[in-house]
Amino acid sequence: MDDYSGHYEALRRNVRELYRTLLAKDYEHATTVAEQIIYEALIVSRWARQELEREREILTQARELPAQRL
Repeated sequence: MDDYSGHYEALRRNVRELYRTLLAKDYEHATTVAEQIIYEALIVSRWARQELEREREILTQARELPAQRL
């Protein structure tokens, strides 16, 4: 997650900020923060999908190894 750790931290920070702005009833700023959350969430979810695909590929290759040895 090295490349995406900054986005993940920004996502966490923005969620906390959204909570504070909603408590303060600053809805205009909350809208801006919510947009930032969506942006960061899309980046982090893209990373998660890539990691999942890499893991699936590794598992597929590991399953094929015993068959190749026969």
